[in-house]
Amino acid sequence: MQLFWNTYKYWLIGFLVLVILSYVLAFRKTFDLQQKYRLLGAKAALYNEAPNRIESLRAMETSYNKFLSAYNLNTTSSNNGILKAINLLSSENLVLINEFTEPHIYEDTVNQKRVITYRFQLKGPYSDILNLIYGLEQQYTFGNITHINFEKTKNYRRGSYELFCAIHLQRLEAL
Repeated sequence: MQLFWNTYKYWLIGFLVLVILSYVLAFRKTFDLQQKYRLLGAKAALYNEAPNRIESLRAMETSYNKFLSAYNLNTTSSNNGILKAINLLSSENLVLINEFTEPHIYEDTVNQKRVITYRFQLKGPYSDILNLIYGLEQQYTFGNITHINFEKTKNYRRGSYELFCAIHLQRLEAL
């Protein structure tokens, strides 16, 4: 074994140095270029996909515009005002807005009046919900609160009870 080591040790050391130098000088650059090539191929695929994505976004925009124009809500400013007021009051209290549906509009042609009823549902502690309702009645003039319904439900995931409050806010307008 000693004879074998003495005879071929320079050949083995030279071969290892040759492999390391060839990796550093040639193969390393090739592997780096291959990685760059793969990245550029992925970017090119994204650029080729871009017109299709733009077309799908335009189609979504037109469908959303049709959806919004179908409802033709002329009371969006009052909807936004009520929602902003509720958000402001709920941030002061520990109340979450669980549901805010579109308003129900009833037109009484005999009395020449329009009744708009806003329905929303809140979730939180009883006292905080009452504070929000009080603030909504006293600080803002959106209309009268005509209905309040408290409902206590059990959340089986957490094993606790939650309090929901359905509120109807009604506003009268002349036709």
